[in-house]
Amino acid sequence: MKNDTIQKLVRSQEEILRGENWLGNDLRQLIDGLTEEQAFAKPLPELHSTAELISHLRVWRRAGLQRFRGETPALRMESPENWKDNETLRREGGWQTLKDTFYREAAELAELLNEKDDSFLQQRIPDGHTFGQIAEGLIQHDIYHMAQIAITLKFAAARS
Repeated sequence: MKNDTIQKLVRSQEEILRGENWLGNDLRQLIDGLTEEQAFAKPLPELHSTAELISHLRVWRRAGLQRFRGETPALRMESPENWKDNETLRREGGWQTLKDTFYREAAELAELLNEKDDSFLQQRIPDGHTFGQIAEGLIQHDIYHMAQIAITLKFAAARS
């Protein structure tokens, strides 16, 4: 089974989460040491908390997992689960539960992709995108929001 491209995508995703990457930081470095209070802090009303951002990453990763399994996710931009607020996230189990689920789903995604052949990446889903575009999009999405998390944490540190 040829899956060199998939292996490269999985490595890229893992480097964003925990590892050496060109960005200098990874998500684990940013979020693992956060307390509940820090994770839910909103240093400016216009900013999402780190918890809200991690939740947002989770729901889109879960939608990616569903697509890779041949399912059609119900998630849309306007879906309420796309941007859950702090109070909802606290009720759903808090920071540790959110973080644990985030990491578990990342591992699940890597495991699912590792079982695929590179030809899988060329297959199209009903909206016209390929699985390769979805996989690349998830990586780009994580990087984009990782930067937002870093900014949120810098603002919070400056205000404390």
